[in-house]
Amino acid sequence: MPDAATSVLLDVRERRVAMARIRVGEFVERLLATPIDRELYAELREFLDQEAVQACAAWEELRARGPRYQQRRLLALLRLSGVHR
Repeated sequence: MPDAATSVLLDVRERRVAMARIRVGEFVERLLATPIDRELYAELREFLDQEAVQACAAWEELRARGPRYQQRRLLALLRLSGVHR
C-alpha cells in the first residue's frame, strides 16, 4: 500500500490506479491459494464491474499525459518518499 506521505500527494487518478493494482495482486494471491471459491469469484466480479472500470479510465487518462509527465511524477514521489535523492 502507498505510504502516508506519498498517498496524500497522489492525485485521484494515480491513487485509483495504485489501489486497483494492489487489489489485483491480492486477488491473484487468493486465486493461487484457492482457485475454486464462489465467494472469491463474487468479489472479483464486483471489483471488475466497479473499481476496475474506473481504474482503467484513470489509467488511460494517466497514459495520455505522456511518458515525460509520468517520469517527472515518479521522480517527485520517489524523492518525497526518500527513495531517490
